[in-house]
Amino acid sequence: MRTFRLLAGLSLFGLFFCAAAPAHSELPLTVEELITAKKKIRLDLSLSYANTDSKHLSTGDPILIQIGPTAFITLPGIVSENTWNMDTLAGSIGLRHGLTGDTEIYARSTFIKHWYRHDNGETSSSHSESRFADAWMGLNHRPPIQMGWSAQLAVVQQLDFITQ
Repeated sequence: MRTFRLLAGLSLFGLFFCAAAPAHSELPLTVEELITAKKKIRLDLSLSYANTDSKHLSTGDPILIQIGPTAFITLPGIVSENTWNMDTLAGSIGLRHGLTGDTEIYARSTFIKHWYRHDNGETSSSHSESRFADAWMGLNHRPPIQMGWSAQLAVVQQLDFITQ
């Protein structure tokens, strides 16, 4: 039996290593690929989703029960379960425009949508809310290498317009 377990363990161990696909990567990302080419426009889109779910027990006013001449116990009066659920969807859209081979300007904006649901066992409610989250404008510039700067360095100037 012990030999069987050992062989089964080794087989399972070998299966994970043989079935795993080897990792491949493309050439490393260079700074030239990060900055938008001159007179070109890039559109950046992103969409993110998150869900939060929670359940809690709550009790009402306690009930005192006398179990002896001087002994009392406290029992919860009403026990209810509250359930909260929230979905969040965030979407961003951005544009980048290459001014030169080393400089680009960009703008990005983000919008958020929330869906809320609450159920306490007796009643349930739901509502949603949409809002503009933020907007960004900026300038990316890659300094020339002959200035002694590293090719990985990019100068970034960014304006942030956050609305609350």
